[in-house]
Amino acid sequence: IFWTRPCITWMATGACPFDQRCLGLHDPRVSGSHPSWLPHAETLLNGIMSNRNVDKTYHQQLASVYSCSPLYGYIPDRKWQSHEANSLSAWKHFYNYVCNLTGQSNVLSPPEVCRVYVALKMRERMSAKCYAYRPTHLLKGELCMVLQTKTFVIPGDVSTMCSEDIMDVTGETTYTTDPTRTLGKDLITANEIAFGPVGDPSVRHVSVWFNLAKDDLVECTQQQAKRHKRSRHRIKRAEERGKAKALVSAETCRRERAASLLQDSGDDRDDTEARPFYNYQPMDTATFDLATDILRHRLHFLDSIAVMPQDPETKGRILDERLQNEENRLKSRFESLRRHWMTWSWPVKCGVVQIVESTDVPPVDGTYAFDMDEPDNFQVESFFGINDGEGTDITSRQAKMTVGFLWVSFLINIQIISGKIPVVSWFALVPFCDAATSIGCIYNALSAIFLILWFILFVFPS
Repeated sequence: IFWTRPCITWMATGACPFDQRCLGLHDPRVSGSHPSWLPHAETLLNGIMSNRNVDKTYHQQLASVYSCSPLYGYIPDRKWQSHEANSLSAWKHFYNYVCNLTGQSNVLSPPEVCRVYVALKMRERMSAKCYAYRPTHLLKGELCMVLQTKTFVIPGDVSTMCSEDIMDVTGETTYTTDPTRTLGKDLITANEIAFGPVGDPSVRHVSVWFNLAKDDLVECTQQQAKRHKRSRHRIKRAEERGKAKALVSAETCRRERAASLLQDSGDDRDDTEARPFYNYQPMDTATFDLATDILRHRLHFLDSIAVMPQDPETKGRILDERLQNEENRLKSRFESLRRHWMTWSWPVKCGVVQIVESTDVPPVDGTYAFDMDEPDNFQVESFFGINDGEGTDITSRQAKMTVGFLWVSFLINIQIISGKIPVVSWFALVPFCDAATSIGCIYNALSAIFLILWFILFVFPS
């Protein structure tokens, strides 16, 4: 992703606090008249700072430029195509990712129905959608922030447990002080924990942890958090100096990162110990609602297994039909959103080559231009899945043209506002269309330019 797509901060303000260290392109045609004056901060570790000084959405904005969806860290196993087999496979992969079904152990504590129910309860507050990260605890020596804590009561016998048997007793102290209230039942304490800023790819996702031991989750002061962070950085730098430098391809990094995210984080613990549930809460409302409804469908499915009657010809068949109809509606929503995500994805700029040891570092102030006739510029395998060459793209060429013309329109408006004469070649976009589309594009372009000039000459002076 290094200098292959535009920097959101640069496009919004004309300046960037990272300057040469930024991961995005600083197109000189969008530069502002004032330098960036506010330093970048992602974490509240300074008592002088306030929430307004923390860029809570930095990683989310960065991920929105190169990711295939607003669901942070999600990477399809195959490139999304328009044929039915690919759509069904993509839906199953997305569904399993949201429900934490990939790489999951057969024996879970607490049971899956409880984990999904608790995750849905945690989502009601939407506390993980947007927050200013400030470490409050150490989880097994790792800095983290507890977003919320809830307490639940479940039956002692979980073999036939359904969601109706689970009670949210958060705030009711009698369940923790009076043993008679929990006779024949089990008490579950769930902590929703963040390990970094929103969308930070270098840390775990926000996850729900169950029945943590008192020694595992320890409160830490602000000074302790600072010392711990500095010591971790020193250890990391020492390890990096001691290792031989190796050039790793983007695809290898992508696969390792995806495997670590999908892998259960409790590999080094006993199978009977409670493992976390990753509770994905993207800032995009439509995607958040889809993920929530997917978890509800999973909960309904688990409930149907618990209460399924012996006679498969009556209620069992009705439940199956309802679940299937509900899943079909969710799949249709996913396909609609997927088409929207792909239509408005940011293409890779032209001239990007395979990185080797002799590759020169590109300039940060390079111009952003892309080739709409090259599919890989819109769906890079590192973030959009492996391209098996089967089927056609889910977005048309006309849809890709829309992205190009919007970018050119943005450049023209910025240059006009800055008092400059727009220098953009509309014909650079035209050759990738057929003749009829090209004529229509030229007509629309000229109409837009005429409208802008009319506003400048007759509307703005008055």
